[in-house]
Amino acid sequence: MRQFKRKRVILFVGFVCAAYIAWLFILEFQEEQTPALYFFDVGQGDSALLMLPKRTQILIDGGPDQKVLAGLSRALPFFDRHIELVILTHPQLDHFGGLIEVLERYSVGVVLLNGREGTAAAYQDFLRALRERNVPTRVVREGEEIRLGDALLSILNPDEISLQAEGLNDAGIVVMVSLGGVRALFTGDISAKTEKELAEQYELRADILKVPHHGSKYSSSDIFLDAVGPKIALIGVGKNSYGHPTREALARLASHGSQIFRTDLNGMLKVVFGNGTISVFGEKIPVVQ
Repeated sequence: MRQFKRKRVILFVGFVCAAYIAWLFILEFQEEQTPALYFFDVGQGDSALLMLPKRTQILIDGGPDQKVLAGLSRALPFFDRHIELVILTHPQLDHFGGLIEVLERYSVGVVLLNGREGTAAAYQDFLRALRERNVPTRVVREGEEIRLGDALLSILNPDEISLQAEGLNDAGIVVMVSLGGVRALFTGDISAKTEKELAEQYELRADILKVPHHGSKYSSSDIFLDAVGPKIALIGVGKNSYGHPTREALARLASHGSQIFRTDLNGMLKVVFGNGTISVFGEKIPVVQ
């Protein structure tokens, strides 16, 4: 009799655990319907994950090292080991280094590149990881558009002229993501020169701005910020010798009415879209109409 009762207790506990796990899965799949942007704290570097409905993920840059994995483990459920799209804005270590680690632990649908070769030795490791895992790559140019479900990705840079720039920054991929009435602009490390060219060529109005070049004084120009008018400005930054983010860039962002969030001060950021607003740390902000 005792053995029978013990079995009943074990079965009951197993049922409760199974029900609890099932409920967690239900919550996860309900949450997936709400688009969100995770801006990872990777130190002095950039990495952002866009979570779209139906478990579609876009990873934009991977930071300098494996810190990106901590962000992904917090943003993604344990059973989701696939990232549909990875965008490497430009081949500098603080943007591609962590992608080597990502390729080792996640399957990736396709990687978008700007076509320039990286000069850091680790860039060859990145290319080797792509080849070994047979990950498709595609070189993109300004004017291209990509649709992922209800999301529209508009490639604004590079063009053939910026690709000839001496450095890598101004040849970087700039992408506007439009979804549910919200626009988010990802800018890599472009300088004021490219900012001005984009402002003259495109409608840049956006709710969310990934601040160019970690808040360098040579980016986030007044002309550019006038065109973008971001409600939220996200800065990926860590301990550095460049003075990022600079007082000049911070002052310009503030003067244009942007709420500034920094990974060195705020840690990982989560921006949720929905009902005509964007929400950061629970604070709702009306979107650009």
